[in-house]
Amino acid sequence: MDVREFQQKLTELGGLNQRGEPNLRVVRCDQELTFAYGRMIPKYFVPGGAKKTELRSFRIREINTNNLRDCTFEEAEAAWHKYEPENPLVVEVSRTVMIEPRAREGYFIEQYIPPEKIKDTPEGWEAQRFGLWYDEAKAKMVWVDKIGPFPRGGRYEGFLEAAELTDAVFEQVGHALSARNGWKQTVSDEIMARDMFREAEAREEKAIAETTEKVVDDLRPHIFRGIYMSQGNPEKMNKRTKHGRASGGTS
Repeated sequence: MDVREFQQKLTELGGLNQRGEPNLRVVRCDQELTFAYGRMIPKYFVPGGAKKTELRSFRIREINTNNLRDCTFEEAEAAWHKYEPENPLVVEVSRTVMIEPRAREGYFIEQYIPPEKIKDTPEGWEAQRFGLWYDEAKAKMVWVDKIGPFPRGGRYEGFLEAAELTDAVFEQVGHALSARNGWKQTVSDEIMARDMFREAEAREEKAIAETTEKVVDDLRPHIFRGIYMSQGNPEKMNKRTKHGRASGGTS
């Protein structure tokens, strides 16, 4: 199945978001990029599979005139071994290391996530956006933009990986989407039941408190010596009394 046909089926399955874009889309792993640590890199890369390239460039500087020119390795090597007191030369070498993450093969089915469902707020995102990072190419810590600006228009996140686009993969997407939506509905129902139970408990506690307060107010004028009130309960007797009468005295 080609990409266009597969995307059409995904759109029919997932529908469109509020921006008129498909909620589900398919992308090639070697074509999708994302911003990270000051540059664009493959969004879906091979962990530990980055390609490291080291480049060296050579220049020759004339001490008397301070003239500087690029040169080949052979020219730099010859100047290094050659010494002319009347025209001394200095060979300069610069080293550049390139680290390039390698993209995965195949495809990724992505799901659109609206900005309100992203697991961070714009303020929290901005607070962790910049920071120090060890740049291997420069061999030192640098201050960089690590994650870019907050995606206020929402973003697509990886949903399912596939080597090829087939009918079986599409069925798998449908099952996975139903399972995810079912899980979200189950969680929502559990949260709703929990909240209803807590609200019922709160109403019951409030009613008990109001009833207790009313009983205390009603009994307050009839309190006599030898009985004390404990949380609105007249059953407890003072240690000085026995069966409602003061010990050693008369009623």
